[in-house]
Amino acid sequence: MAQHRLKHDAHDKHTLFTLIVLLIILFDQTTKYAVKLFLLDSEKVIIPKVLSFSHIRNYGASFGILQNQTAFLIWFSIGVVIAILWYFHKIPFSYLPWVALIFGGAVANLIDRLSYGFVIDFISVGFWPAFNVADSAITIGVLVLVWKMWRT
Repeated sequence: MAQHRLKHDAHDKHTLFTLIVLLIILFDQTTKYAVKLFLLDSEKVIIPKVLSFSHIRNYGASFGILQNQTAFLIWFSIGVVIAILWYFHKIPFSYLPWVALIFGGAVANLIDRLSYGFVIDFISVGFWPAFNVADSAITIGVLVLVWKMWRT
C-alpha cells in the first residue's frame, strides 16, 4: 500500500510540475506574440503613470541588469533548467509549484533569447523597469520559495 502511494506521489509531482511549466510558457509566449502583433512601436496606457503596455526589446536580464550579456544569460538559463531537472526528485512537494514557476519562466525567456537574441518585455508599472509574464513567474517563484525555506 505504501509503495503504491509513493508511485502516486511521484506521478502527482510530475503532473503538477508539467502543468504549471506548460501554463507559464503558453501564457508568456501568447502574450508576447500579442505584443508583437499589436504593439509594434506604440504604447497602450491603461492607467496613466501607473500601468502601460509597450513592446520593449530587453537584451539583458530582469530589471535591465546584465545588458548585452545574451550568451551568458542563455547558458545561465540552461544551467538553471538542468539543475532543477537533476535535483527534481529531491524537491519537496510543497516547494514544487514555486520551482515550476522558476523553471517555466526560465524556459519561456530562453525561448525568446534563442529565437530573437533578446527578451520581449511589455508590462510597465510605475517607475519599475518593464517586465513580462516569465519574469513575473520567476520573481514570484523565487520570493515564495525563499520565504518558505526561511520559515522552515
